[in-house]
Amino acid sequence: MNEVGTVGKSNKKPASFTLETGEGKKSQTVETPRGWNRFLSEVCALMQTQHPDSFRQNILSVPGWFSESESSKFSIPIGNTGIYLRRESSAGKIRETCYEIVTQFGYPEDSLLIKDSDGIKL
Repeated sequence: MNEVGTVGKSNKKPASFTLETGEGKKSQTVETPRGWNRFLSEVCALMQTQHPDSFRQNILSVPGWFSESESSKFSIPIGNTGIYLRRESSAGKIRETCYEIVTQFGYPEDSLLIKDSDGIKL
């Protein structure tokens, strides 16, 4: 699944992502797209499910995005992990971070495919 390509500008909200894990594709759909912050949280939740033993170490090693303390900057909880995600308004930065997160867990960047509600790759 080498479909990721370049990142284009889009105001569309993400609706689904597929992660090719080598064991098959793990597909997840965000039922009610609430924007990119929620979407990034969903990507993190999948990584927590797939890699519970290394989740904390790997996610906290992504610079500037996660904290173990809730604050105005880090206000989105990642499940019940005690880790908080930084709220960000830039869709492009969040999309890049989604790709960075999957590489932290050993997946190639092109194993993640993000689509909008029309099925168009973002």
